[in-house]
Amino acid sequence: MDRAKSRRQSGASIALVLVCVFLVALIIAACFNFGMVMGGSQQVRNAVDASVLNVSKRIVESRVPAAPGFEDCADSGGMVGVSNISRVWGKAMLINANAEEMVREGSAGTFTSSFADTSYGVANNINSSLVSKVEDRTTLNSYYRHMANTRFAGFLGLGSSSLQRADDEPFDFAMVGRGGDSNLKFAQDQFPPSVGVQGSSNCSSCMPGYQTMTVNGREFMLPTFPAGQMPKLLADGAFQAARPEAMPLGGGPAAIPNAFGSTGYVDGNRASIRASAAALANPQRQYVLAIPKAYVRLQYTNRAKWIIKDGNEKEKTYKVTTYDKTPRVYHEVKKYKLNAGGKLDVYGSLGVEYASPGLLQVLKAVPGDYETALGKMAQRLREVDKDFTVDRLKALMDSVQIDNDSDYLIYPEYNTPDFTSPVIKIGKASSKSLPGWLKTAAFADGIDKPLVKTAEKTDEPNTCHAERTEFSSSYVKHYTKVRGTIYWQPGTGYTQCLGKMVSDTETDIHAEVPP
Repeated sequence: MDRAKSRRQSGASIALVLVCVFLVALIIAACFNFGMVMGGSQQVRNAVDASVLNVSKRIVESRVPAAPGFEDCADSGGMVGVSNISRVWGKAMLINANAEEMVREGSAGTFTSSFADTSYGVANNINSSLVSKVEDRTTLNSYYRHMANTRFAGFLGLGSSSLQRADDEPFDFAMVGRGGDSNLKFAQDQFPPSVGVQGSSNCSSCMPGYQTMTVNGREFMLPTFPAGQMPKLLADGAFQAARPEAMPLGGGPAAIPNAFGSTGYVDGNRASIRASAAALANPQRQYVLAIPKAYVRLQYTNRAKWIIKDGNEKEKTYKVTTYDKTPRVYHEVKKYKLNAGGKLDVYGSLGVEYASPGLLQVLKAVPGDYETALGKMAQRLREVDKDFTVDRLKALMDSVQIDNDSDYLIYPEYNTPDFTSPVIKIGKASSKSLPGWLKTAAFADGIDKPLVKTAEKTDEPNTCHAERTEFSSSYVKHYTKVRGTIYWQPGTGYTQCLGKMVSDTETDIHAEVPP
C-alpha cells in the first residue's frame, strides 16, 4: 500500500517538473521572439533612416536643362539642380533690380520692361521644372530603393525580406529653416542704390531661404541650404512643422523642398514592422550672386566745332568734325573768303587730351566729378564680381593706353566651366583675344543721359591758330573752349551689357575777324 502511494507521488512530481520545464521553455521562447521582434523593429527603423537619408543625399542628381539666357548659371553639364537654382534666381533678381532703378530714374528703354519680364519668366519656368523633378515619385523611389534593397531585417524570421515601400505611397516634403541661410552669398552694394535686399536672420551676407523677396514688383524665393551643413536625419516634429500644409509659404514661385519624409516596412513570419523617417538635404555648395558673362562698355568720342565770326555778322558753325585719338594739327578752314577782304585759314591742335598714359587720365582730361561715373560703372561690375571696387576699376583703366580705337569692354574671364570666380579685365571691343562667348554687339537697353558735365577750359588742352591772308591786316582773334560730358546708358544685363559710359569731348574752335 505504501509502495503504491509512493509511486503515485513520484509520478505527480515528474508531471509537475515537466509542466514547469514546459512553462520555462515557453517563457524563454516568448522572450526570444520578443527580443527578435524588437531587434527586427530596430533593423527596420535603421533601414528606413538610411533609405530616406540616401534620398536627401542624392536629390542633387535631380536636374533640368538650363533654358536660353541662363546657360551661364548652369553646371558644367549645362544643367540646373537644387545646388545652383539659387544662381538662376539671383541673376533674374539683379536684372529686375536694374530695371527697377532704371524705371525710377526715368532711364528705362523700350526693351527694359520686357527683358525684366522675360528673365523672371524663364527663371520661374526652370524652377517649376526642377520642383517637378525633385518631387517626382519615380525618381525618389529609385533613390530610396537603392539603399533599401541592401537592408534586411533578419531578426523577423525566415519570411522577412528587404525593406519595402508601396509604389503608390507619396513622399512628404518640407521647407525647413524659414528665413535661414540660402547657399547664395551677396553684398548689398551689388544692387543699385535704390534697391535693397536684406540678408538672412543668421548671416547678413547670405540671401535668406524660404523668405519672399520683392524686387521690381516680383517675388523671389530661394531654398535654405546653410554652409557647412551635411545631409542629416530630421526629428519628426521639426519635419511636420515645416511642411507647407502646416506652415504655408505664401505667394511667389514654387519652393524647392529641402527635407524629405517617407515610410517603409518589412513582412516576416515573426512580425510585420513599419517605420517612418525624415531627412534634411544640403548640396554643400555655395555660390555668389552674379550676372555671369556680363560687361560694361566704355567709349571715348569727340567733336570739333569750327566757329567763325566774320566782322559784324553773328558767329556761325562752319563745320563739325571728329579727330583722332593722337594729337595732331588739323586744317579745316581753308581760304575762307571774308566780307572785308582777305581769306581765313584756321588750324586746330586737337587730340591733346588723349596724350596721357591711360584711359583714366583721358577721362579726367577736363576737370569734373568723375567719381560719380566711376561709381556707376563699379556698381554694375559688382554684379559680375561681388568684390570689385572703384580702385580696381581705376587701376584697370590706367593699365590701358588709348589709341584710335575708342570702344572698350570691361568684362570677366573664367577658369571654371560653370563661370564662377571671375577675373575682371579690360580690352578693346575689336580685339580678337576677347572670350568667344562675349556678345560685343549687345546693347544697353536704357536711355542715355548726361551724368557728368565737366568744367569749360579755354585754350586747354586743345589749342588753335588762325591766319588772315591777302589783306593788309592779319589780326584774327582765336581761342578754343574745351568741355566734356559723360553720358551713362544703363542696361539690365539681360543682353550681357550692363551699361555704356561715353566720355564725349567737345572742342569749340573760335576765329573772330574784325570788321
